[in-house]
Amino acid sequence: MRKRTIVTFSREQRQTSTYTKRLARRLALEQELSGVTKPVFAERIGISGSQFRAIRATTANPSLAMLCQIARAISAPLYELLEGEPLGARRNVGYDDATKAISKMLGERYGTSELTQRKFASSLRLSHAQIYKILSGDANPSLLTCVALAKQFNVTLWRLLGVEDAPPD
Repeated sequence: MRKRTIVTFSREQRQTSTYTKRLARRLALEQELSGVTKPVFAERIGISGSQFRAIRATTANPSLAMLCQIARAISAPLYELLEGEPLGARRNVGYDDATKAISKMLGERYGTSELTQRKFASSLRLSHAQIYKILSGDANPSLLTCVALAKQFNVTLWRLLGVEDAPPD
């Protein structure tokens, strides 16, 4: 029987991620500024109360779709939501653009790897099904999966998501 290799993240990894911490702080501030209760705020941004509590406690690893939904609901670019810095000259990408950028980069890396898709997936600690979904644009990777892929590709998260261009050679 084949061992499935899937990127998983411990509670400690979720709680110590710079991105999950920034997200929690930003949502706490947005909820406070809104003047509404936590359940009402969670509903306004399109997530459940339990999802909101998990994000605030930094125990969640939200999906890219959820992050883009939250960013849209609070009228903030994804970059600002997770970095706490102005977007500047970067692109404000939505879910479709971000997943296309991930798929493109993964496809380029796979194309130059000379590995089978299964071996390439294993080298990234992903399942073959996850690689297939990402390459076909049907994936909804989690925040920390995107962070891990960016690290493995030696690029910034923002380059992986298409927010930033590659630095000039």
